[in-house]
Amino acid sequence: MTAWAPPPAAACVVQRALLCAEAGGTLGPRLCAALDDVWKWVAACPPLRPFLFPPAAAAERRRALRGVVVDEPLRAPLAVFAALAEDAGRDDGARLHHACRRIAAWADGRGAPCTAAAFRRAARLVAEEG
Repeated sequence: MTAWAPPPAAACVVQRALLCAEAGGTLGPRLCAALDDVWKWVAACPPLRPFLFPPAAAAERRRALRGVVVDEPLRAPLAVFAALAEDAGRDDGARLHHACRRIAAWADGRGAPCTAAAFRRAARLVAEEG
């Protein structure tokens, strides 16, 4: 397991504010939730990953995703995070890494440097874990 610590609480608040400002609308909270999922997945010991999310989380996340206006390039990566709640115990490292990189690329294309940097960092952490 990689030596890792979550960002300090103040940094998390600032990062969330920047992501929400860059993404706008209801997309910002979805992106913040995706990052939260990455931090949980990376921090958890592999045997504990199946217990990261409550049983109804996947359905709730898919429902929430349907209620958000999302650029098409983001739909598939965000669906990966919704599916993560279904079975966080299987080897999702490659899927999470790819989803984080796709979100970072989308953010780069939109001129959202904080969002891009956050998801590049998340992708790096997932890759180190795998």
